[in-house]
Amino acid sequence: MLDNFEFAKKAFKHRKFQPAIALIGLVICIASTIFLILLGQGFGLLFGSHVGTRFVNFLSSTIAQFIYFDTALIFLVGMVVIYFLFTSMMADRQKDVGLIKALGSKDDIGFSYVMAEPLLIIIYGCVLGGLLGSITFIVYSAIFLPGALLSQG
Repeated sequence: MLDNFEFAKKAFKHRKFQPAIALIGLVICIASTIFLILLGQGFGLLFGSHVGTRFVNFLSSTIAQFIYFDTALIFLVGMVVIYFLFTSMMADRQKDVGLIKALGSKDDIGFSYVMAEPLLIIIYGCVLGGLLGSITFIVYSAIFLPGALLSQG
């Protein structure tokens, strides 16, 4: 399987546009989802210290519902876009699979060559998106929600 990842890295360098768009889209989707989840928790901690008035409870509940809805919407739209990009990448790789089969390789090897590139994109996208979302939340909290970040620690 290690050879498949080497092949995928070379294919990623050769076909820069589609994999880069898929990676960027996945990073943005994951980062915005993580940021919004952490932001909802930050607002919950911030408003949680003022529990007692009905208006604050209503406002906290409304903001939390909006953030969860927005998070779900961003995640759903991001996954649909990533699906279409991966489908396009697979259609582009159909000739490569035909060539691999024509050279006498088994079907499993051709399939693993094709799936190694999207797997790398998913792994890199999730790691980079998680880091970007967390760092963005930390910076945002330090600027706009200083009390929420201190109360978490």
